[in-house]
Amino acid sequence: MKRTALLLIVLAGAALRITQLGEHSLWLDESFTYFRALSLWNGAAILPDSPFQLRHLLWDVLQTPWVGLIPQEIGLRWLAAVSSITAVALAFAVGRHIAGYRAGLLAALVVAAAPVQIQYAQQARQYALVATLGLLLVWVALLSQRWSWARLAVPVPAALLTMLHVVSAMFAGLVGIFLLLGGSRRVRPSAVLTLVLVGVFGGGIIFLETRRPAVG
Repeated sequence: MKRTALLLIVLAGAALRITQLGEHSLWLDESFTYFRALSLWNGAAILPDSPFQLRHLLWDVLQTPWVGLIPQEIGLRWLAAVSSITAVALAFAVGRHIAGYRAGLLAALVVAAAPVQIQYAQQARQYALVATLGLLLVWVALLSQRWSWARLAVPVPAALLTMLHVVSAMFAGLVGIFLLLGGSRRVRPSAVLTLVLVGVFGGGIIFLETRRPAVG
């Protein structure tokens, strides 16, 4: 019965996200993703000419195969939809860990029905994946207090978040600081590695941006 309730919430969230996924044309920001991914598909250099695009490099790379294999709106948006559906399950995992099963179901229901989640799930942009990786980072950070595999896993979503968006990089850094200051001794090496990766990737993006010649 308990699993059925969660499954129904996830399926309802999936239905809300998949409906009309490819009905609307790409809007302006989505077109940036399309043309950047298309240029990568056609053999362009991974490092873009525009410094601003460095902040979305991971998302552009992830989209590259689909712009060639499924050159339609749904081909660019399915990854965001799947990411947002995964976020529903992760919200349950985080809520259950913090406050029990009912809290987990409530968290999953909120994420499944949240208009902003549904909106970003139907856009070919990285924001749905940012939310999913953010929840994944929180979940493994919570589990890292007890499980060694979680301590090893913490730096992975943190590094990926840093390569998706500036704000998500700040969030990953805050989680690393929280683990460093509030975690047990066993967690601190993972927290230090998380902060190092955030600093390296985030600092690398800033460095590459400053090295780009000014336009005009």
